[in-house]
Amino acid sequence: MKTIIYSCLIITLSLLAYTCSHPGQPTVLRINTLKGTYISEDNPFYKIVTFKNNSDVEITSELGELFGISQVVSYKKEGKHVRITADGYTMLLFEIVDKDTLRGEGFARGTYVRQK
Repeated sequence: MKTIIYSCLIITLSLLAYTCSHPGQPTVLRINTLKGTYISEDNPFYKIVTFKNNSDVEITSELGELFGISQVVSYKKEGKHVRITADGYTMLLFEIVDKDTLRGEGFARGTYVRQK
């Protein structure tokens, strides 16, 4: 449990540092809900992100893909970002580039492309 809390704390602090160093004007995208599976070829930690409905997302790592293990957590769309949370803590942060592309930040760094 301590490992999860420390990991979430590190992720949160990383995201806070990034946000403070990259201020900008808010951009509103016209994407109401995210749907489907997004795959990253360049992120070894979080390879597959599948949006299930308006609040649930399934995260699969490369090892999870091998063993059939994934984690279902919550997400919230905030402007042009998607914040994935577990137990009330921000776990991952993605920027919505367009309806078929997400750009991961922090531990999710990489480009995620929607599979059709």
